[in-house]
This record gives sequence, C-alpha cells and structure tokens, in this order.
Amino acid sequence: MPEYLSPGVYIEEVDRGPKPIEGVGTAMAAFVGFTEKAELAREIEGELVIEDLLNKPQLVTNWSQYVERFGGFVEGAYLPHAVYGYFNNGGSRCYVVSVRTTPRAQTVLLNAEGKPQLIVKASQAGFDGLKLRVKITAPELLSAPEPKKEDKAKKEEEEPEEAKGVPSGGEAFFKVSVERQTVSGNWQLKEEREATLQEVETDEGKKVKVAYKEDKTPEWINIEVPETAAPLAKLWPRDQEQSLNIATKLLAPPTSTEFQGDVSERTGLEGLEALEDATMLIVPDLMTKMPGEKLNLDMVKAVQLAMIAHCERLGDRVAILDAPPDLMPQEVHKWRMITAGYDSSYATLYYPWIEVMDPVTKRPIHLPPSGHMAGIWARNDSTRGCSAREAARATHAAGASGSGGRPATGYLFNRSNRRRHSLHESKWRSQAPPRPWASSISSFRLR
Repeated sequence: MPEYLSPGVYIEEVDRGPKPIEGVGTAMAAFVGFTEKAELAREIEGELVIEDLLNKPQLVTNWSQYVERFGGFVEGAYLPHAVYGYFNNGGSRCYVVSVRTTPRAQTVLLNAEGKPQLIVKASQAGFDGLKLRVKITAPELLSAPEPKKEDKAKKEEEEPEEAKGVPSGGEAFFKVSVERQTVSGNWQLKEEREATLQEVETDEGKKVKVAYKEDKTPEWINIEVPETAAPLAKLWPRDQEQSLNIATKLLAPPTSTEFQGDVSERTGLEGLEALEDATMLIVPDLMTKMPGEKLNLDMVKAVQLAMIAHCERLGDRVAILDAPPDLMPQEVHKWRMITAGYDSSYATLYYPWIEVMDPVTKRPIHLPPSGHMAGIWARNDSTRGCSAREAARATHAAGASGSGGRPATGYLFNRSNRRRHSLHESKWRSQAPPRPWASSISSFRLR
C-alpha cells in the first residue's frame, strides 16, 4: 500500500488484466556498401583514439552522424546518396556497414633531389580525382658560392639550416596548375594558383605550411606538408607534372563475397543477422562500376539472391532491390523473370533509376532508387501505419518540391501509360503520379 503523508490528489494504477498492444517502430533500414572512410575519432582520457569501423554495423540517426563516421559523398559510391535520400524522404534511423572505403586520389611532389615530399590530394573523394593532374613550375633554389673554411663555421651559426637554399628575391612562389581529363581524353585547365612555403611557430616548435598568394586556395586540390622534420629548402618542389591516383587494391572490382561477408565474423550483409530490429536491407553499391570496368550482372544477381535468402531465413526483414541501369521496361521485365528469376515474398524490385541534383557538383546524376524508397517506407510506416500502401506517396516524396524530401529532378526512363499498363500485366505495382504523362517509379512484387 502506498503511504499518503500529506493532503493532495494521488493516482494509483491498478492492474485489470492484459494491457493493450503498444506501437513499435517497424522501419529500420540496413545499408551495405562503399563509403569515403570508416573510422571514428574519439578523445579518451586526453588521448585521441581512432576506431576502425570497416565491416562493423553502426547505428546512424542523422546525416551529420553519418558524415562523422563515414565521410561525405563519393563519386563511385551510391551508399552516401542512398543514406542521404533515406533521411530526407522520411527515414529516422538506420544501420550502415561499410565494406570498402574510397578515399581521395593523391600524389606526391618531388623536391630538387627527386625525393617525394609535399602531398597533393583531391578536394573530393572518389574516382573523379583520377582525372586530375598537377603541374608545378617552381623557381630555382638560390645557389650561394662555397664559403671559405675559416668563414664556414661562422656562417653556419648565423644562417639557420632552414634558410639555406631558399629561393632568392624575397618570398618566392611556385605556380600550381590543375588540369582535368575530358571524355575525349584531352586535358583541360581548371585553375592556376601561386603557392609558397612558410615557417610558423607552434607549441611544438617551428612547422612548415603552404600559403597561397592573395589567400586564393585551390578548389580542386589540397597541398599538404608531411609530418617531417625536413627543412623548408628540402620541401621546395621542382618543375614536374604528376597525375593523382588511388591505391590499386581499392580499384579492384567488387566481388559477391565482399558484399555477403560472413555471419560468424559479423561482416557484410550476413553480419546483419545479429541486428534484430532491422526491417529493410539495401545494397545500392551493387551497381557501382570501377573505372574502366563494366557492371558484372552475374555478381549483382548472386548478391541479390543472397539478400533474398538472408531475409527469408530470418523472416523479419525485406530486401529492397535495384534494377540494373539503362534498361528499357521490357528489358527489366526480362531481367526479373528470366535472367535473375527472383521469386520471393521477402523482396521488392524498384525501377527505374531516379535523377537528383548532386549536392557536391551541383549537376544532375542518376541513382538507384532503393535508399529513397526505403525512406518513403519509413515515413509511410510512421504517418499512416505499416499496413498502408506507399504507392500514392512514393513519387510525391521522391519528386515533388516542397514535400519535405530530397527532390528528384526526374527519372532515368519516363514511361507512358501504355508501357506502364504492360508492366502491370507482369505484376508490376506502379508508384504512379495522378497525371499519366508525369514520371513514376515501379516496384515488382517478386511473388
């Protein structure tokens, strides 16, 4: 019995039998794919600790949290765009598993002795950095006459090591030219800057930094000084031309094993088996093509079949699949019915790809729709209930301005009414707008 020690109004709950069923969240997406990085920097007891997140599922509740752990948008990786579209179309939380990182392309600049010193990195991560090259035009170092023996010791005391060989004429600059390779193979000049090296005083002593004339920093690249004790003259570059590159192992075509992972090691999509609250499985980077490579449809089929088997085995989640790009309606029907032969009630296939404005390049790009559709599923579950159909809201959330989502500027293939009706005969469910001439997305019931 409760004790009533003072006058007042008290509410006492009495158990009168079974309680009503409480609502729970049914929309938790799990993304598997490529990211810019996979690490988390934390300060523990005054020491900076870098935690490796590669192949480790991470719960992400907003885009800022994703960027903190996995970096930003990367050309050649669809997962960042899928997660961004998921949050902007109604998703509130998700798991992210990075199976491969795609860092910034980089190169090194040689000094007068031909040794690598300064580091040049592309401003944006991804494959676009492979199309860049840097030209350096630097003045020659000051070559003073050899001093006499009696004056040599005195000169070394008066002149610090860092000052030896500094270019003449006061503060000298070397010209940095950035060129980008076009589709035709020609090189187009994108920018020119004048840079110099300066010594600055820090708490740890003197350090060398890169400074630019009139503070005009380059937009396409960043020049970094390595953590070295070399004097300024040893860092000064010579005339050269260097192309940016990425480690060869990071450019190898992905394999089905890389995406699938291992359940015992909790890697890849199989590692998601331990996550009991995941309800949607998305692998957008199945459609990623490495530079100079074609999309391996056999690998796509193998991984998508593994996704379906994973969802069927667990019975508590659904695979949201993407159709291969550049397919006409009848071609994607052939892909589903004949080539892949998917048959499951635990998966759905969306078509066509959507067109959005790239937040980095400000240019329209085409993306697989799975991430955006997962966001629509999540919003539909939270606003209308998981039993409500998302068809009437899909195009609105993905394409209409003012909908609160990330607007899609179009679709890779716009279907007419007649073509849409032909897909309906093959069990396609259309996410169609009210106007028959507008764009729409279709999903295929795989059973």
